[in-house]
Amino acid sequence: AYLCQVLTKPFQPAYSRPAQLTVKEKLKFVPRPINTNLELDTVRKVHCRAQGAAPPVIKWIKDDVEGEGFPEHVSDINGTLHFNKVQSSDKGTYTCIASNYQGIINATIEIDVVVSPKFTNLPSNPTEVFEGEPLMLDCMAEGDPKPAIHWDKNSNMEGFDKTRFKQLENGSLLIEVVQASDEGKYGCTAGNSGGLKRYEVSLIVRGSESYRVSDGNDVNSTLGGSVLSKTVAVTLGAAGAYMVLVIGLMAYCRCRSRKNKTPPSDAQDPVLQAEAGHSGERKVCNGDAGGHSDGDLTAHSHQSQLSSRSYGKLPVTRDHLTDMMVLGGPETDVDGYQVRSKGQAQTPGTATKDYDAFSQRPLPGDGTYLKPPLGPQRPRCQELPRIF
Repeated sequence: AYLCQVLTKPFQPAYSRPAQLTVKEKLKFVPRPINTNLELDTVRKVHCRAQGAAPPVIKWIKDDVEGEGFPEHVSDINGTLHFNKVQSSDKGTYTCIASNYQGIINATIEIDVVVSPKFTNLPSNPTEVFEGEPLMLDCMAEGDPKPAIHWDKNSNMEGFDKTRFKQLENGSLLIEVVQASDEGKYGCTAGNSGGLKRYEVSLIVRGSESYRVSDGNDVNSTLGGSVLSKTVAVTLGAAGAYMVLVIGLMAYCRCRSRKNKTPPSDAQDPVLQAEAGHSGERKVCNGDAGGHSDGDLTAHSHQSQLSSRSYGKLPVTRDHLTDMMVLGGPETDVDGYQVRSKGQAQTPGTATKDYDAFSQRPLPGDGTYLKPPLGPQRPRCQELPRIF
């Protein structure tokens, strides 16, 4: 209670009647709603609380449109929005209104539907690499909005040599030339408005005898020599394979050619093999039976010489052969002999004996040879190529 006092000299102080002061609480939000991100396909709640001299009535509206209800998966219970499995359509502007006899207050917020980062490609843990080789540490993530990716070494984001370390657009970390000092624990952090995700990998660097670092130039020269050596090795390997292929094809074609030129074997027909050595070869002398000379045989022998090798060894049985007539007539004078068709030879002043008309050998039954009459020596005979 409050009193009013009046002081007047030389009078006594005067007091008013007591006055009662009552303080009423102001209508306000406790706390005031703020912008919120909701994870897609999750169950979430958005609160709106207010208080005053009397309990206020609280409600939500979306996009400043009153009178329209919320979808079935969204409900407003005493100023709290309940989202049962958040959907992309829930994104928008929401307003919370609180009212009582003291008045009306409101607060507007933005609700966004996001997808928190999710890793899609990560390196194996631990990862081993040889000193001097390049290395790619993959770290890819997806989300809505697109997450940002950051790397750190031993929890230090500035612990990288920018001349050898490069972060690609997809988030992966490239080490162009690995050194022993690069060994440690590497962390990949992906984040967006939906949250943060982190992955750590241990890098183990193995020593290499062929790699030595004295200055930056040695590293580059080593890499250049390695690439050149690999290129030369691949080129020589391809050339060697081509030469082997060409030589193999040449050998194969040569074998096929020799095989095609080889005449048929004489052993295919035992009948012809036996006949070839006995009567297959005939000798004709200049001036012999029929009066043929070397010039007369030219036309006939030309065709025979072209096919003598093959016709002399054709696989034909004896049943398909026919006897040919002896050169000359029934009785022909050949160098002073009277030769009959049956092979009888008569010489003046000598006995009659049976001789073979070609070989001048006695027929079976006679063990002697008939000496030819004295006269000029017979010319040397030439071999007539076989035609069968």
